[in-house]
Amino acid sequence: MDVLAALAELRIVQNQLAAWEPLLIGAASDRGASWAAIAPVLGVASRQAAERRCLRLNPHATDPEGMTGEQRVQAARDRRAGERAVTQWARDNAARLRRLAAQITALAGHVMHLAAPGVFPSAVPAVTRLRHISRTAAERRPPPDLPRSALSEPTRHRTPQQN
Repeated sequence: MDVLAALAELRIVQNQLAAWEPLLIGAASDRGASWAAIAPVLGVASRQAAERRCLRLNPHATDPEGMTGEQRVQAARDRRAGERAVTQWARDNAARLRRLAAQITALAGHVMHLAAPGVFPSAVPAVTRLRHISRTAAERRPPPDLPRSALSEPTRHRTPQQN
């Protein structure tokens, strides 16, 4: 075999292996392997480096066209920071949210007659939503757009440096 042909074949094999790497990393992560366990297998020094490598190599269908690997890393960091901020806000305001839910429940009892047939037809959607909120509060579940964990008692969460 000619050396140039061998180099061409080598490039093809390298490209195939490079395509498999993010898939295998994702499979390991999906099966519960921590980034700390994945890092040494990838030959990187830390779990942050392993996750960064995965994000750089693995474009997502929702990524804007032309998004670079570093932009994906930054977008993932920003998304997680936003999620942490929302969760923290909900924890910090859990008591207020519960009081508000109780007030809505009490108010709901007074306005349910507005949705009676023919009384105020335009009030039906609002009263229907109010009934849902009332049931939700009574069951101590967050509304559909607020995660259950947001109203739970504060627990110790890992900081970004601990992930």
